[in-house]
Amino acid sequence: MVHRIETERLILRTVTVDDAEAIFKWASDPDVNKFMIYPLHKDIEVTKEWLKSRDIDGNDEFDLGFVLKETGELIGQGGVFYKEDIDAWSIGYNLS
Repeated sequence: MVHRIETERLILRTVTVDDAEAIFKWASDPDVNKFMIYPLHKDIEVTKEWLKSRDIDGNDEFDLGFVLKETGELIGQGGVFYKEDIDAWSIGYNLS
């Protein structure tokens, strides 16, 4: 299912493999990755594979990209995620 929420300045939407280049910018940045739970993406293929592996219709993840309406640029991503190993929900985000 594709999700889409619009505000005055942003579009929050489901990310796809087509967003790999924009996501790779922050997923491969050591400063952004410093406090993230995922490993640093070494090349764009890692980002593409991660995007392909996601279950956007699952019940344990709600994750949206942040798009500037003015430019159409994907500038970040965030959401809530269930962590079965600790039986808790977490909130996370990345900004380019």
